[in-house]
Amino acid sequence: MKTFLALGLGLAAVSSPRATIFFDREADPFPFVDLTVILPVGSDVDVRKDVGLKQMLPDILEGGTAKLSRADFFDRIAEFGATYDVSVTNEFSFVKISYPIVPKKKMDGLVALLSEAWKTPRFDDETYKIARTKLEASIRSSLDSDQTLATSSARRFLSKNVLGTLPLFIEDLGHLDLSRTQSVYETEFLGVPNVWAGFIGPESEVDNVKKLLTAMFSKQGSIQDGPHLERLRAPKALAKKPKTYKKILIVDKADRSQTYTAFIGARPSLLSPQEELPFLFSHHIMVFSGLNSVWGEVLRTKGGFSYAVMSPGYYQLGFPVMGVVSNPIREKTADALRAIANTAKAAYDTGKVYANLSASEWGHRERSFRYGEILDRSSSSGRLSKRISILTGALSPELYARDPATWKIDPKEVEKLISGIWKESSRVLSVVGKAADLRGPVSKAFPGYDIQVIPFQQVISEKSY
Repeated sequence: MKTFLALGLGLAAVSSPRATIFFDREADPFPFVDLTVILPVGSDVDVRKDVGLKQMLPDILEGGTAKLSRADFFDRIAEFGATYDVSVTNEFSFVKISYPIVPKKKMDGLVALLSEAWKTPRFDDETYKIARTKLEASIRSSLDSDQTLATSSARRFLSKNVLGTLPLFIEDLGHLDLSRTQSVYETEFLGVPNVWAGFIGPESEVDNVKKLLTAMFSKQGSIQDGPHLERLRAPKALAKKPKTYKKILIVDKADRSQTYTAFIGARPSLLSPQEELPFLFSHHIMVFSGLNSVWGEVLRTKGGFSYAVMSPGYYQLGFPVMGVVSNPIREKTADALRAIANTAKAAYDTGKVYANLSASEWGHRERSFRYGEILDRSSSSGRLSKRISILTGALSPELYARDPATWKIDPKEVEKLISGIWKESSRVLSVVGKAADLRGPVSKAFPGYDIQVIPFQQVISEKSY
């Protein structure tokens, strides 16, 4: 069973504004340190001119220090056998550090090096140019992947028109500015009040890890030991109730042997803790139980339409989503689209998929769901991962506190919840292929949906949405 790491579930409780380094740990005798630091600041911004600034920061932060070039920095890191990785998502940023424990090797040099890298990264023209070039290359390279074209177009539409955020487009590169990027980093990243650190390793290394944390994050104050079972930042709130869409995006790209398809519905309101368990279980039934899942059977095992059958995730920007991503072969596109439409109606519009499962089949799937969760919690990394899910909002403290062995899920509760969520959701079907061949099949399978054709080169442009 998948660990619930997708970002999202809204919780009422958020962390105290008092500056703190929350320190959580799981003991592991293996002589290796695995450290994850989470900052409650992400790439989301409130004004268009700032879009893209934070997406460049990982490359800048890994580009050396004010005193060390990129090559010199990584040479020094390599002396300790360490790794240093920074990533920025919509809501959170992650700093991952690892290193082997070598007897009698002093770690003061690594502490000083990583503290320098975090506090005084190399904000110069060369590092900025490299980061900007990589960001542009990443955006443009998405045009080469049909799967990315399908999923990114649907997500961009939902983000911009339904979920109240500013997605990154190619035009945003013209707004980027080195001095503004540095200012945002110093204000929002260095100055963020609270951070969380999760450590896996021997207890004998705890003091060294704490020394590293207090050196890197000295502005965040003292260390507080123990699990922090609250979300690190408040969930996103929409300024107004958005319009509900039923939208088809045909990404016009000819000569495809497969028709990559993403069908995503997003409800622009957060889940409550009471909705969480049946919502997660519905995903298990629909897609995360592999080839025996509903979508797996319809599109691959029985239908033979697609090789790949994937989930769009549990959440987008914190809001619950449902649907499927698949790659029907071109000759079976029309049949696959009808199957997707009919299955979505049975699973999401009416909830009949859940009601029609026999008691024995329901029990089998429920046990599989519970056992998967128990297995996730059986390892040190799995337990810490669950607590990370609480921090990011993908798992509520209430559900985390419940023994998975006691979970019981009522089919009628799932049916009612999912049909209710779907009724309030905007739905986007994004299909990659030749527009002239797709317009007829999509209009027949999804009547009442507004159809828009986007030349595939324009998927990365704001004017397409």
